Order: sequence, then C-alpha cells, then structure tokens
Amino acid sequence: MLFFPVLTLLMEWFCVKRGLANGILHSGTGLGGIAIPFLADTLLNHFGHRLAFIILAGLFAALALPAFIFANPRVPTAQIATEDPVDKSFLQSQMFWLFIGANIVQATANFLPGIYVPSFANDLNLSTTAGTLALALLNGTYSFTHLVSTMPTQLSV
Repeated sequence: MLFFPVLTLLMEWFCVKRGLANGILHSGTGLGGIAIPFLADTLLNHFGHRLAFIILAGLFAALALPAFIFANPRVPTAQIATEDPVDKSFLQSQMFWLFIGANIVQATANFLPGIYVPSFANDLNLSTTAGTLALALLNGTYSFTHLVSTMPTQLSV
C-alpha cells in the first residue's frame, strides 16, 4: 500500500542519483526481510499467533506513520484542474492485457519461495530457526542484488 507513493516521491526527489536511491530503497526492503523473520519467530514462540501479529502490526504502524510527516512532494501540486493529458487508448489493446496477464503470472513466482520456505524446512524436519534462517538468507539475496545493480559494471562483476 505504501510502495507506490514511496517510489513516486523517490522519483521526484532524486534526479541525479536516482539509481543509487532506488538501490538503497530496495536493499532496505531486503535488509528488513532479514530481520523480520527472526523477530516474528521470537514473537510467535513467546506470545502466540494473536499477540505476535498485534505486536508486529503496532511496530509497523509506529515506524510507518511518522514517515508521513516527512513525505512531502518536491514539485508543488497544481492548483488548476487540467484536462486528462494521458492517452488511455492503450487500455483497449489486447496486447496490453496480454502483457499485464503475463506480468501477473510472472510476479507470483517472485513471492512463492518466500511463502513456502518455512513450510518446506518444516517438512524436512528442520527446526523453526533453520526455516527462519533460510527465509532471512533468501531476503538477503534481494538486498545484495539491488545494491550490486547500482554499482558500476566493472565492480559488480
């Protein structure tokens, strides 16, 4: 729910080093993905499902809500209502909807491993800590690849 507004503000504020800003933003999601599984595992073990999810929701709200204070657009919003400058004729194209459908199918594969890694570790009779570690390592690879993508090609190879 916050991803699109954050990306929009990022594009407004960073004109020169936009790639670096995107790399830092997306690597932050990977770093959070390393810490959250361990926090969630600890909360689930100590408090049970109900209270653990309430604590996580409160934590996320406490971190996200103050960010709205600082989320100001760089470009002032227009005071005059204008005609819609976007040509929406592409919505009538079958090729557009084919690409949208293919993108949705492809995107589901990005999130499925993260959902099933803990269950897969459980099926292998591994401890919950091993499943949590596997999920954290998977999320850490996202962070690493986003940071490497901002580096010059000579350094990343």
